[in-house]
Amino acid sequence: MVILDAFVGGRVPADLGTVEFVHEVRRVLKPGGLLLANVADGPPLTYLRRLLASAGEAFSHRLAIADSSVLRGRRYGNVVFAASASELPEAEIERTVAGSPFPLRVLTGAGLDTFVGAAKVLRDESSMRSPAPPDLAWRISEE
Repeated sequence: MVILDAFVGGRVPADLGTVEFVHEVRRVLKPGGLLLANVADGPPLTYLRRLLASAGEAFSHRLAIADSSVLRGRRYGNVVFAASASELPEAEIERTVAGSPFPLRVLTGAGLDTFVGAAKVLRDESSMRSPAPPDLAWRISEE
């Protein structure tokens, strides 16, 4: 498993979201391995859509979990996504999330594909950082 939870000044560094990075993660994972990432985005969720598109270039199975209002593009917040070459336990994750005291939503399969839409993958030469958090309460350290 590779866990990505990297922020500088409240933003995910640009080089950790590219298709080249995702392919490198895939290369080092054993069969059945998992990329698990915590990222942040806000309306209109351009970064998240492009990041999920990039992950889809290397991994055939993806899902995303976040507060419903974040995935609807109503506010800034964290999103956890998983990507693997092997099937993910989607039904089990959806059942667990349904029992959460928080209004979480899981995107999988066709729903995730619709969410990503025609988003372009992020490449080393066209990378982008996640958007800046809305205020200082989101930041742990400054650049």
